[in-house]
Amino acid sequence: MLARTRKEYDKYQAARDKEHAEFMSEWEKRNQLAQKVMFPHLREATAQDYKDWLAGYLRNGGRPTHFSDSPVSCRNDFYVATSDFHLVPLYGAAAIKIIVPAGIRVRLLDASESFGGYGHNELYYVDGFRPHSHSVRVFSDTTF
Repeated sequence: MLARTRKEYDKYQAARDKEHAEFMSEWEKRNQLAQKVMFPHLREATAQDYKDWLAGYLRNGGRPTHFSDSPVSCRNDFYVATSDFHLVPLYGAAAIKIIVPAGIRVRLLDASESFGGYGHNELYYVDGFRPHSHSVRVFSDTTF
């Protein structure tokens, strides 16, 4: 927006500041909810956890989307579900990747939310070795 006067600019900036504050408040609420209802049911994934999932995915005819020079072991956003859990839709840098072992159920908090209730989270189901993700990477420590 090209402001014509200082008053118009101040009004525009105040609206943007309010919108940003509302966004940050919602982001913080989601992260707190995730810490409460989701993370207690997750553990950090190892390279072997992802390598096992990836091997099943490849055996079932899946194809990786790209290769990464970094190891999965250095990521702090990769988890394995240890029990049934409610998925909190997280977005952007807060989004996580979860390997879901067979028999563990994922419950969506709000399927009407954008991205079908998944947010930007990526899920890798062991049952059928299917991803709910736009990408399946081969990391430097998950090669065969």
